[in-house]
Amino acid sequence: IPIFTPTWDEFKDFKAFVESIEEYGKQSGIVKIIPPKEWKNQLPKLQQHQINNIKVTKPITQHIIGGRGVFTQTNIEDRKEYTLQQWYEICQKDQHRPLLRTNHQHNQETSNLTVDQYKEIERNYWRNITFNQPMYGADLLGTLFDSSMTSWNPNTLDNTLNKLSQTLPGVNSPYLYFGMWKATFAWHVEDMDLYSINYIHFGAPKQWYVIQPCHQKRFETFMQTTFFSQYKSCHEFLRHKTFIVSPTVLENNNIPVQRCVQQAGEFIITYPFGYHSGYNLDFNCAESVNFAMDSWLEIGRKAKPCTCIDDSVVIDVNSLF
Repeated sequence: IPIFTPTWDEFKDFKAFVESIEEYGKQSGIVKIIPPKEWKNQLPKLQQHQINNIKVTKPITQHIIGGRGVFTQTNIEDRKEYTLQQWYEICQKDQHRPLLRTNHQHNQETSNLTVDQYKEIERNYWRNITFNQPMYGADLLGTLFDSSMTSWNPNTLDNTLNKLSQTLPGVNSPYLYFGMWKATFAWHVEDMDLYSINYIHFGAPKQWYVIQPCHQKRFETFMQTTFFSQYKSCHEFLRHKTFIVSPTVLENNNIPVQRCVQQAGEFIITYPFGYHSGYNLDFNCAESVNFAMDSWLEIGRKAKPCTCIDDSVVIDVNSLF
């Protein structure tokens, strides 16, 4: 997976930089960008009153069933609201801690691990995916970026979706995500086959898996066969974001899977046709939004939304001209 460490001059113009790496992203399906220190120095520090005001509302409990590397995820909404401190305390409970054999205790720090430790956590995740259901504070409309941040602020990205007249939550206005150990995002591409950008504000890393776009068709055929009844009832069933297959099973079926660990303070960009999935390693907070380059317009015209979910995202591409 390409990792970019641009200088401030290369980085400051979002659209120009993303255009300059477009060919890499279209091949890999995902890229990681480590922002320059000049950008990080501009980030206003989160104030205590901002942290106190954060509410994790109606998080989902993820019930994952299945076996042998093939799983289905059901999300049950919790009606409660949690402060960030309460959310952190839930994440500290033993059943929500990643266990590392190396020190025979629940690991307290999931950043700065060795490659072997990340692999051990990964094995632990796939072995225990159906136990101790995690909660995920997902799809919460909001931002932790200050309006003074004019560069790489998910609220104000210079991109084709700015021409949309209506606000589409998560699509052209960002969502916040509050994670914990094993909080999972199932295999999917973005609504309308858009791009997405994801930034971890604080906390633990995310483990990402990605299928290169050149393997998209093979992956889709495998998933359609594996989840045949769901495919029959909705041909766009992967847009439901509820189907999980381990990298081992995919690789055994001749579908290569790329891996990437995203740390706090790093950006991930996903590309059209690059299926991705993953999980959080512990307590964290991320922000994400979709965007589009001009090259997406033809892709968007051909994108097929799911028709069985009421609030499926549909964009009238012709309105962007």
